[in-house]
Amino acid sequence: MRFWLIPVLIALAGCSTRPNSVRIDPALATLVPSDTVLMAGARLDHLRKAPLYAKIDALLPVGPLAGLDTRDIWELLLTAGGENTAVMARGRFSAAGLEPQISVPGATRSAYKGYTLIGTGANALAFLNPTTVIGGRPEAVRAIIDARSNGSGPPEALALEIGEIPSEFQIWAAGSGAAAAIAPRSGNLANLGTALRLVQTFRAGVAVDAGLKFSLNALCRSDQDAGSLSAALGVLLAMGRFNAAPALKSALDSFKVEQAGRTVRVNAVLPAATAEQLLASGH
Repeated sequence: MRFWLIPVLIALAGCSTRPNSVRIDPALATLVPSDTVLMAGARLDHLRKAPLYAKIDALLPVGPLAGLDTRDIWELLLTAGGENTAVMARGRFSAAGLEPQISVPGATRSAYKGYTLIGTGANALAFLNPTTVIGGRPEAVRAIIDARSNGSGPPEALALEIGEIPSEFQIWAAGSGAAAAIAPRSGNLANLGTALRLVQTFRAGVAVDAGLKFSLNALCRSDQDAGSLSAALGVLLAMGRFNAAPALKSALDSFKVEQAGRTVRVNAVLPAATAEQLLASGH
């Protein structure tokens, strides 16, 4: 390669992402498994500044990290794909120089490559250091520890999507259509897999302040697939409005679905009163 091309390529690469996009803590980014097809993150240190934070704290999906105090967490990161689905967190989990402490009823402890796995049957968690913890199925936690020294960050397709999410979104997600393979096959979320099969890549974000702002951008495999996804989302919103409680109906009325070629966009802005009523109702 001609060396004069290097700065040109770097400049072009920089144009593909927003200058103020969401950022993943480097200590978590290097732990992302190479087979990841879905990622979601939450910046709790930013969320705590929002007037609505007190109403959403209890709704945060800490999952395998249950037992940790969310007040100690700065950032949450979920990665899913293959067998390595996990939840990771950065925070302050111990006083300086002391071992992180966690009390989980019925938990067992085992050693693995210099780390302590705290297990509760189907799940385990491990503190990599006083500020980094990972949790998930025991085999997933062990696999992430095994690959820790070789981590290169999120797969390229997901990294590009994450780079397009503005930093105003304290909660975000990005994924590829391959996530359809890990979507629920029954229950209320069964339609999620069908929708993901129409999608090549997607990104979404939620900005929390006095109200809520939602944004979804999905790149479909074809214009026809985009039309199918757009129509399906419209039907779901209409069904949700039917016999919905006033707070939920008002929230769903805020959602707008648009299609442009292969791209489907969904946007919503919920004012403070609507957002508070929605969260208070438990939806």
